[in-house]
Formats: sequence, C-alpha cells, structure tokens
Amino acid sequence: MRRRKTAWVLSTLWVFVAPAVAAAPSDDLKLLLDQGKAQEAYELGKRIVRQAGDISFGRYLGVAAIDTGNASEGVRLLEEYLKAKPDDLVARLELARGYFLLNDNARARTEFEAVKNLVPPPPPEVMANIDTFLEAIRGREAALKTAVTGYLEGGIGHDSNVNGGVGDRNIFLANLGNVTVDGAGVQTADSFTRWAGGVQVNYPRSSSMALFAAASFDARLHRNDTDFDQLTSGLSGGLTYVRERNLYRASLFTNRLEVNNVRYRNIAGLSGEWQHQLTPARVVFLSGQWAHFDYSGDNSVRDADFSAFGLGLRQAWNATWQPAFTVSVNTGREKNIRLRDDLSKNSTGMRLGLDLTPRQNWTVGAGLTYQEIWHFQPDALLLTKRNDDYAALDVTLTHSISRNLSVRGELLFSETRSNIALYRNKRDVATVNIRYDFR
Repeated sequence: MRRRKTAWVLSTLWVFVAPAVAAAPSDDLKLLLDQGKAQEAYELGKRIVRQAGDISFGRYLGVAAIDTGNASEGVRLLEEYLKAKPDDLVARLELARGYFLLNDNARARTEFEAVKNLVPPPPPEVMANIDTFLEAIRGREAALKTAVTGYLEGGIGHDSNVNGGVGDRNIFLANLGNVTVDGAGVQTADSFTRWAGGVQVNYPRSSSMALFAAASFDARLHRNDTDFDQLTSGLSGGLTYVRERNLYRASLFTNRLEVNNVRYRNIAGLSGEWQHQLTPARVVFLSGQWAHFDYSGDNSVRDADFSAFGLGLRQAWNATWQPAFTVSVNTGREKNIRLRDDLSKNSTGMRLGLDLTPRQNWTVGAGLTYQEIWHFQPDALLLTKRNDDYAALDVTLTHSISRNLSVRGELLFSETRSNIALYRNKRDVATVNIRYDFR
C-alpha cells in the first residue's frame, strides 16, 4: 500500500472533525504536509524549538515522522498529543496508521474501529480507507495462524546401477594387480517403486518470525535386488526470521537410512541459511551445516563429523518461459573419528540450474552438478590416496494437473571417475512420480 494512499484525505476530514487552529510554527509543518512534503516537514520539525503551549506541533511532527518511515517516533508524539486532544479523530486515525506500520495489529484495529463506529459515520472516503486497513490486518492475522502442509508421492523407475558397482568385472588395482570383482561388486540394473511423504507445521510467532517442524520419509523398493532396498526418514525443526530484504533460517535435523530393513547410518546436526533479496528477481544465499555421521555394525569404522558451506545466486527474468537460473558453489569436510584418516575427505563442487515454464501448468528443470573429492591419507588396503570426480546431469518435467495434484518425470545421468578403478561407476536413473500436496 502506497505511503500516501495510507494517509487520510485530510481535506475531507477537516470538514468532518474541525481540527483546532494551529499556531506557528505548527502552521509551517501543516502547510508542508498539505503539500505532500513530509520529509521537509519532518526535518523542519526536528530543527526548530517547540513553543510553549503549542500542542499541535507534536501532532504534525508525528504525522511527518510516520510518513518518513519513523513510525515509532510518530506514534509516541501522537499518543502524547491525544492525551490533551482525545477528540481529534484525524490524529487518532494517523495514530492507527502508525500502529499498523509497527505491526501492532491489536491497537491499530482498536483505533480504526473506534472511528468507523462513530454516529454519524465518517464520510465514504474515510470509511473506504479504514476498511482497507482492517482487511490488511485480517490478512496479517490469518498469516499468523498455524499452518499444516504435507504431501504424498508414489512412482516407478529404473536404475542402471542399483548397487553402485563397477562396469567391468576385470580391473587393475595398485598393489594388487589384475583382479576380478565378484558379482555383488559389478553394476546391476533393476526397476523399483518409490513411496515418499512428509508433513510440516509452521507456527508464526510474529509477522517476521516463525517456528517450524517437519517429518518425512522416502522408500525405494527394488523388484529383484531387495538387498538394496532403502528407507530414509527424517525430522527437523527450527525457526525462520525475516527482516527487510533478509531471510534467516536455523534448524536442527536428524536423518536415518536403512538398507534392506537394517539401520545403516544416522545423521544428526544443525544448519543455518541466509538469503538476501538484491532485487525482486535476484537473490543471493549463504548456507552452513554441521553433522555427525553414526554408522552401524561393521561400518562403524566410518563414523565421522561433517561440515559444509555453500554460496549461491538465483536470477529470474520476466520473459518468455519465465527463466530462472541458479549457480552455487560448496565446500565440505568429512573427518573420521575412528582414527581412519584414509576415510576422511574434503570436497568442493558447484551446481548450475535452469528452470523454465514453457506453458501454464508445465515446468522444465535441468541441472549440472560437479563434485571433486579427495581423501586425507592413502587407502589402507590399496596404499593409494583416493581422488574422485563426480558429475551429474538431471532433467525434470512437471505437469500440474490441479492445485494439489502433479506428475513429474525425472532423468539422472551420473558418472564417478576415480584414480582407483574399484570406485569408478556410471549410473542412469529414470522415474515417474505422482504427487499430492495437502495445503
């Protein structure tokens, strides 16, 4: 709502409420306000000395303060003025506007409704302005209600390498020579079904801060190789804070991975994120994360602490197909806590993403990911320090059937290159998912 749109039609209100005659220098402030020169009025009011008995001085300076973005000061001045002039309804409406700008919805509503319910009622122009503010207050209060959202998703797919195995059974390994990989280590293709769902509760505590909690699961069940069935479940919670063009988010999270109905790994940690709105179409973001990896059974030797940081930029254009481009870079460290530095590693990477809307209810997305990973120490068995390069291309096509129902197709092509042949692999995954969102 424009600033002067939120101001009252003073000429109409003068007729309605007949304000008191102001004495200089109040006259100067009033004249500047009537001319739409609120900034000049505010600066003048801050420079000159208030005359004894000049009650109206605080009234006009209060309005000027509100109009120039100094709502707290304006509210204080108008509250003081209304103690002496409680029947000045124009000042009371200006005070209500100040409360509104300070997000003090309760006091703003009280003042607006007090004027609206007068007998006789205010002029139509004034009533329309009051109703606009009251509707905005109702919208704010609705936004502050606890919201529960969720989704359910199901799909089918095919994975060319469900076990992450090597493509060639016969490989050469340093310190071991030519070796033949057994069947479990050679890539195996299989089809699968996928089931996923989640729920999130958003609990606003003010117009700028909200608490949230979420739970989710994602299950992948293979047709033949059930040894590689996976179930991932997670919980998270935290708070989001918005101030001007900045968004801050902090959360705690836990994640559990089961393979063939046996716990494989738990993750627990915390994360933080900052987003800054450079322009309406451009956002820069920074993220950080720390987590503890807790493996089960024989894999407990892999227990580690993990930290990561990311920086990115998202740019959208108001053009054909509504393109939106995202670029991000990241760095991470996984430090083994079981005295196995050969399992500790650093990583750096980047991602490029592009989203398009070629038609209403249709979206297309594509992303390119690259990650470089290098270990601290040589492999305990192969006596070679492992270095990997991971590259992936993903493409998605989504069709929104209705507000709640959508269909999404996904393709993923990935390859891991390593200086150790045992860890080289390729993977192609195709899925089709149906999703229902509860809003």
